[in-house]
Amino acid sequence: RGVPPTVLLLGTNHRGLGARIALSCRPWQTPLGVVEVDMELLGALEARGCVVDESGHAAEHSIENQLPFLQYLSPEVRIVALGLGWLTLRESGQLATAIL
Repeated sequence: RGVPPTVLLLGTNHRGLGARIALSCRPWQTPLGVVEVDMELLGALEARGCVVDESGHAAEHSIENQLPFLQYLSPEVRIVALGLGWLTLRESGQLATAIL
């Protein structure tokens, strides 16, 4: 029960900017404060082929909308933000394997 110490957030890339599977390595500012990135999980996903691409997050809101709820429930939560564009079935399978 409750919120785990780290949450992997999947968000839609509505605008199609940047990589179709885009990690973010920057801390996220919300009205409740800053949400830090779990760099260990981020590094593990990079090692499995995911790329950091901030341009995929720059004009988006799908991840930002989730953060205050997580912060309210767990002020010390860390995240890894993963923006997703249009993926093929193969890319989706590769991403699922990388996450697991």
